[in-house]
Amino acid sequence: GGIIIIATLIVRPFAGVALDSMGRKKVFITGMLIVLLMTVAYALFPIVGVILAIRFIHGLGWGMASTGSTTIAADVIPKQRFGEGMAYFSLSSRLARAGAPAMALSIGMFNTVISATIFMVIATVMAFCIKYRQLPAKPKTAAKSKFAPYEKAAVWPGIIMFLINCSYGALVSFIAIYAYTRGIKNIGVFFTVYAIAIIVTRPFFGKLVDSKGVAAALLPGIIAAIIAMVLLSMAHSLVLFLISGFIYGIAFGACQNSLQTMAVLNSPPDRIGAANATFFTGFDGGIGFGSILSGALTAWFTYSQMYLLIAILPLVAMGLFFIYQKRHKPQKQ
Repeated sequence: GGIIIIATLIVRPFAGVALDSMGRKKVFITGMLIVLLMTVAYALFPIVGVILAIRFIHGLGWGMASTGSTTIAADVIPKQRFGEGMAYFSLSSRLARAGAPAMALSIGMFNTVISATIFMVIATVMAFCIKYRQLPAKPKTAAKSKFAPYEKAAVWPGIIMFLINCSYGALVSFIAIYAYTRGIKNIGVFFTVYAIAIIVTRPFFGKLVDSKGVAAALLPGIIAAIIAMVLLSMAHSLVLFLISGFIYGIAFGACQNSLQTMAVLNSPPDRIGAANATFFTGFDGGIGFGSILSGALTAWFTYSQMYLLIAILPLVAMGLFFIYQKRHKPQKQ
C-alpha cells in the first residue's frame, strides 16, 4: 500500500496539469489502461521484486485514473448542487473499497486477479463511451502559462484534509493490533460499520454543503473525528470499537465532501484538474504520513495513547479552517 501511495503522490500533480492542458479523455484512459495491464501483471510475474515494481506502476496509473474520474465528474455536476453530486460520486469508490477486500479474501488470489481483470476491462470499455468535456481552444496569441502543478485555491483544503486523514492512516495501520491487545476478535466488522456510516450520511452532508456552506458540514465532521479517536483510545469492548467506527465514518464523509467542494468551487474553471490533484495529494499524503507518524509514536506510547495524541491533528485542522475563513471572508464558501 505504501508504494502505491508514493507513486500516486508523485503522479497526481502532473496528471492534474495534463487534465487541464491535454484534456480529460487521454489522461483518464491512459490511467485506466495502466491499471488494467498491471492487474494482469500480478498473475504473470509472481516475484516479490517484480511485484513491487508493478505496484509502483499501478500507483501511477491509479493516480491518473482517480484524478481524471473526479475531474470528469466535476465537469458535469451542477455547481449549485456540487456537494450533493460529489457525495453520490464518491460513494462509488467507497463501496468498492468496502466490498473488494472481503471479496478478495473469500475467493483467493488467483480468482481475485481474474475478477479484477474482468472488472477493469469493463470499466476501460465504459471509459471510451464517456462524453468528455472539450477544453476551450486557447487563442494563438495567448502567452504560454507557467507549469503550475498545484492549484493555490485548493492548497488550504488539501492541507486541512491532510491533517484529518493522518488520523485515518493511524487507524488503518494499527487497529487490528490494537484490537488484539484488547482481546477483541472479528475487528474487520469495524470497517463494515465505518463504510455503512459513510454510505448513509454522505448524501446528507453533500446537501448540507450546498444549502448551508462548507463550515456547516466540515466543523461537525472534524468534531466527530476527534470524538471517534478519543473513544477508540478508551475502547475495551467490540461495541465501543464499532461506535467509534460509525462516528469516524460520519466524520470522514463530512470532511472529504466539504473540503473537496471547497477546493473545486474556489478554483478557476480551467484549473479543475489541478485543483483535484492538489486536494487528493493532501488526502493521500495524510494517510501515508499518519501511518508513519503513528508507527513512530507507538515506539514511545501505548496504542491507546497514540490514538489520543493523533486526535490532536484534526483539532489543528479545525484551527486552520478558522484561519482560512478569516482570511477569505469575501470569497463564497
